[in-house]
Amino acid sequence: MAEKTAPYIPNLTGTWTGPMQGYDQGTGFSDYPALGVKMTITEQKGRIFAGHIMFTINGTESASGFAGAIGRDGRTLSISEEAGGYCSGEIVAD
Repeated sequence: MAEKTAPYIPNLTGTWTGPMQGYDQGTGFSDYPALGVKMTITEQKGRIFAGHIMFTINGTESASGFAGAIGRDGRTLSISEEAGGYCSGEIVAD
């Protein structure tokens, strides 16, 4: 029987930007065209990481802390926001 190897765990520390998609009760699905999002991961230990998300809405910035985990597959992400809410994602490239 072949020995299973653990998946590679990427180092996510740094600042990440990109599009945001979601669903809001009463509004429905949105790609949030007027919303800028910047996620900064300030610390990571193994699969667990933490930092803050900066939202820019109409030129006004607000930050929210978060903690998250990289899935056992080394690709999926689960994040819980300090002010409430959660999100999930997938690492698609280096």
